[in-house]
Amino acid sequence: MRETPNHRRLVVAGALSGAAWFCLALAFDKGVQDFNYPVIPFDDWRTRSASFLAAVTTGVLIALIFRSSWASDSRWSRWLAPYLAIPVSVLIFSGFLRLVVLTIGDRPDIYTFDAISGNLGAYAMISIFAPVLYGAAQLNRLAMRAVLRSSSQPGV
Repeated sequence: MRETPNHRRLVVAGALSGAAWFCLALAFDKGVQDFNYPVIPFDDWRTRSASFLAAVTTGVLIALIFRSSWASDSRWSRWLAPYLAIPVSVLIFSGFLRLVVLTIGDRPDIYTFDAISGNLGAYAMISIFAPVLYGAAQLNRLAMRAVLRSSSQPGV
């Protein structure tokens, strides 16, 4: 695939988005008292760094996966893409976190894929926080759309 300025900007925007969503997920994981147990490995600097990298990589993948949806003028895409991006992101991020735990984590029995994806998915899709996250996903869609539109302008 030939790299274009549009592609580079989308990758950078996806990485920034992943970092922002990581902060939100970390706030839920470490700040909400009713989590049964933590789902984001954060034991030492290696797992913290790898978890952050997992989120940034997830953000880039989601930006690339949903690129055409965010650029679309379709009403369906406008409302449905952010709603679909949340569970897809949770699954990708959960898979990366599981790899982090298996590679450098010290408690692989606690951080299973089911536990990570189940807890993050429940909070993202069916909890009281879901409307807030959907609103954040809409803002994320608008930001990605602005990146896509600004980089497609001639002379930019």
